[in-house]
Amino acid sequence: MSEWEVVNKAHLKEARKARGGPSIQKAYTTAMKKMQDDYYEAVGKPFGLLRVGPRLARKSTKEYAAEKRQAKRMAEDAVRLEEQRKEQTAREAELEAQACELASVEAALSEREVSHEVEVAAAAKALEQERASLHRAKLEDQKA
Repeated sequence: MSEWEVVNKAHLKEARKARGGPSIQKAYTTAMKKMQDDYYEAVGKPFGLLRVGPRLARKSTKEYAAEKRQAKRMAEDAVRLEEQRKEQTAREAELEAQACELASVEAALSEREVSHEVEVAAAAKALEQERASLHRAKLEDQKA
C-alpha cells in the first residue's frame, strides 16, 4: 500500500507540474481581472455602473445605493464636461478663424496705407515741382 501511495503521489506531482501550477493560474487570474477592469472603464463607468456588487464589496443596501447614485452623478458630470470641452474647442476654432480674418484685413490695410503714402509722396513732389515752376515763372515775369 505504501508503494502505491508513493507512485500515486509522484503521478499527482507530475500532473500538477503539467498543469502549470499556481504561477500560470495567477497570471491568468490577473489577466482576467485586468480585462474586466478595462471593460468596466470603457463600458460600465461612463454609464454610471459600479465595478463590484454589494455582496462582494460587503456593503449594506443603503451604502450600495448611495454609491450607485454617486457613480451615476459622476457619469453625468463626465458627459457634461465632454460637452463643454467640445464647445470650448468649437469656440477656439471660431476665434482662430476670426484672428486669421483680422490678420488678412490688417495686411490689406497695411498695403493700402503704403500705397497711399506713395501716392501722397508723389503728389507732394508734383506740387513742389509745380510751385517751383510757378515761382520761376513769377521771377522771370518780374525780371522782364
